[in-house]
Amino acid sequence: MNLSSVFRRIREKHRHGLMAHWAFDRLANALARLGIIVQVTEIYREGDMAVAAPEPRFTDLTWGLATVGELSELAHIRGDAGSHAEFLRRFQRGAQCYYLRHQGRAVGFSWCEVNGASRPRFGLSFGPTDAYLYDAYSDPSYRGMSLLPFLRYQILEDLKFRGCDNVLSSTDFFNRAAHRFKRKLGAYPLSIQFYLGLWGRFERVFTVYRFNSPSRQQ
Repeated sequence: MNLSSVFRRIREKHRHGLMAHWAFDRLANALARLGIIVQVTEIYREGDMAVAAPEPRFTDLTWGLATVGELSELAHIRGDAGSHAEFLRRFQRGAQCYYLRHQGRAVGFSWCEVNGASRPRFGLSFGPTDAYLYDAYSDPSYRGMSLLPFLRYQILEDLKFRGCDNVLSSTDFFNRAAHRFKRKLGAYPLSIQFYLGLWGRFERVFTVYRFNSPSRQQ
């Protein structure tokens, strides 16, 4: 990558409030090549606070839980070569994928696990009424149209209907855009977790900070 490309990337990240996230990601990648794994993560609780339903720019949207036969189409949205195989592995271990369609075309997705496996890097474990949300993504040509907030709102309502009273998610500490997305939907932070792994021989997660949680709204 030449110097002009580097400056262009920096300007783009700064414009979207992702400069710190980008810089930390590059640092973490460099440390990983030395066998040192670091992650700084903020844990969120979602779905407790009453918020207005987001209003996307389209009205002809449909959403629901994807079948295994729909995973290939959803993986195509992200475009990564290994996405479909990864989606199948998630599905086989019990994870569920919510889809979002515009006029029948798949334009977004978000993954969910109810009573799923523990997430030791975040210091999280789950019970029968616990849900964990992760990997929300929308078609790049549909960005900025409030599709993911709309889908997230529907997911939270659906999980509440299904009896999940503790919905959690995690966000890279430096990803300001992701924090704004969640807070607009009433999510609030629980803690900041720091994970350290050394050469595959040592790993530990430290709780750096615990937030005071607001009163839950029924």
